[in-house]
Amino acid sequence: MAPELETQNRVALNRKIYLSFKNVLLLVLSILFVQLVYYISIIKKPADVPQGMDIVLVYSVDSVRIPAGIRLARRCQAPYFMVSDKGLNDFQDQIKLYGSPGLAQILLDGKATTTDQNARFTAPMIRRLPVKTVLLVTSWYHMPRALFLARLYLLGSGVKVYPFPADTAPADWWREGIFWKEYAKFWGSLGRVGLAVIGIERRTMDSGGG
Repeated sequence: MAPELETQNRVALNRKIYLSFKNVLLLVLSILFVQLVYYISIIKKPADVPQGMDIVLVYSVDSVRIPAGIRLARRCQAPYFMVSDKGLNDFQDQIKLYGSPGLAQILLDGKATTTDQNARFTAPMIRRLPVKTVLLVTSWYHMPRALFLARLYLLGSGVKVYPFPADTAPADWWREGIFWKEYAKFWGSLGRVGLAVIGIERRTMDSGGG
């Protein structure tokens, strides 16, 4: 009986392992599916500029996002124009080339090196301002992750963040490798959020490194 009982126990254990693996796999696939649905909903959302935007917020200085942000700031007559990028390289050149963002006050974060830091460092700046609406400007493929993080760090502030892609997604966007790269980067950003919570990543632009 002992060998038979041992065999039965081994079969039962293997079945438990299989079911546990199956459940974990289904959970992971479900989460990835929900993420994909969210990404599609943002990418396919028609570009629209809500009335009365308080801040036009641009993540990264480049020849697509900055001009788009400047045009939107003028169009919205936004009181504030905020840019977040490491070192703010070429920002002044972009302003000289494309002009000023209307009458908006320019606010700068020159320390962010990741999308998570873009959102984390600008959120305290936004919270200190008398504003209720933010228009986020970035590339189409970057928007789902950037928007999620901006809303996460402004959670509970009463500030609403609206997306406006600086460029148009191609018709076959799912064929673009950069889309799937961004899809994977989402989880890296969530990891950085966790590191900030426990103090390994600096929580604000002015806090010490770590």
